[in-house]
Amino acid sequence: MVAKWKILAALVLMALAALPVQAETIGPFRLSDDDPRTLYLDRTIEDAAALDFLRALRKRPEVTTLVLNSDGGLVEQALLIAHEISERGLDTYVPAGSGCYSACAYVFLAGANRKAVGELGVHQVYGPDDDFDVVGTQIALSDVLDALNEFGVRHEVVSEMLRTPPDSMYVFSTRELADLGIDRTPSRDFAELDALLAKPPIALSGVATAGCRPIESRTIALEACVAHDFVEVAGTGAQEFVFGLEDDSFGLMLVTEQESFSQQAFRDAIIDNAIKGADGAEADVQVLSERHASILGREFDVIVYNVKVDGMLLMFQNNYYSDPALGALQIIGYSKTADSFAAAIRLQAFLATLQLGEPAEESRLLDPPREMDIGL
Repeated sequence: MVAKWKILAALVLMALAALPVQAETIGPFRLSDDDPRTLYLDRTIEDAAALDFLRALRKRPEVTTLVLNSDGGLVEQALLIAHEISERGLDTYVPAGSGCYSACAYVFLAGANRKAVGELGVHQVYGPDDDFDVVGTQIALSDVLDALNEFGVRHEVVSEMLRTPPDSMYVFSTRELADLGIDRTPSRDFAELDALLAKPPIALSGVATAGCRPIESRTIALEACVAHDFVEVAGTGAQEFVFGLEDDSFGLMLVTEQESFSQQAFRDAIIDNAIKGADGAEADVQVLSERHASILGREFDVIVYNVKVDGMLLMFQNNYYSDPALGALQIIGYSKTADSFAAAIRLQAFLATLQLGEPAEESRLLDPPREMDIGL
């Protein structure tokens, strides 16, 4: 599992803007030629990373800020780095165009002052290989929880980590970064760093838009930004936007309706439509998980399900929401089951750019017609 995760996450990070390259490196750390106060972590956290961190700090004792762009890595090494950051009172920063995922998040959350303009993603702790090590995982989880408590991380942040499966990634929105106390007032002006990185902060919800193009719904109050490597294709019915990658490894669909619906009726219609897509074979539709997700401060319902279509097993990750002031919305990421790791990250990256109109204070939800066109 780890090898596959590292490959897929590395591909995501390669699509993000790279950090400066004209500098000395020590393990995964890069020393800045422009600012002795800044150190960069822009690779996977592997064996001896904590020792490399100490070596880098000995070379640059003036360092006050660690800039992060990493897919995570070894939990033990990340926690050692995190505790060193906490003891030294260093700041942490995820700039626009960068991402800090998995174990990297522990490093970020150790910052005395911290700010994420790029992506911050968390998920459950898992073992070092495909063999499930109950004891080892429990010990690692205990260490992580102790550290996050020491760093003053709120329980809502920990809850999102614990409820997100290892093969998925929960990326915090801009509003969550503020409301949950993840971002803390920086002791230095991060605009200086943005100037050095040539990546100024952006207005959208905490994700870099240098590599994406804006979209705006004609049906509901929705704006977002899609990656330039997405190819737009024609949708049908309520499928307002449909995008896919040229290699068919991932698809993104936005289904919009002006009407609003009850949660249960909405869910039933989604499953009914999935069964239609499987030529009416109910056995070819398998619900894998259901949960709630906070997106822009709203409670979306999330349902993940497999559908066998023409002998091929596809995984759908459907984030759906309905409100009288907005209407009904589904944001669906779909892929072959073998590509579900990368698909989950792609979908979260898109969700981080989402902007919606204000929700209604009072709701009166309607039942959807059984033939509601919601897209598969």
